[in-house]
Amino acid sequence: KLRELADRIIEQGKLLGEKVDIKELRTYKKLVSDFLKEAVGSFSRFCKENYLDRRGRYRVYSIVKKINAELEELTQEVLKVEKNNIAVLKKLDDIRGLILDLLL
Repeated sequence: KLRELADRIIEQGKLLGEKVDIKELRTYKKLVSDFLKEAVGSFSRFCKENYLDRRGRYRVYSIVKKINAELEELTQEVLKVEKNNIAVLKKLDDIRGLILDLLL
């Protein structure tokens, strides 16, 4: 299910990159939200693995926080009057990469 949601996020990211508007952004954010709910909902599986980063924190939490921060920045980029498409595409790539990290 996570893989399917990730694929849908990637496809919606392509659409958002081609057509930067609020409707596409809302759809993208909803898909990312659904992905995070599914991933965090099954977080007990991650906890059982005891996968800690070098500082002793669970890595999944830091990725989820990073995705949320990137989504917030993406929202700000889309809402700017001068829609800088290069910045939007970079944010989309950053979020896609973080989601793929979470899958692996």
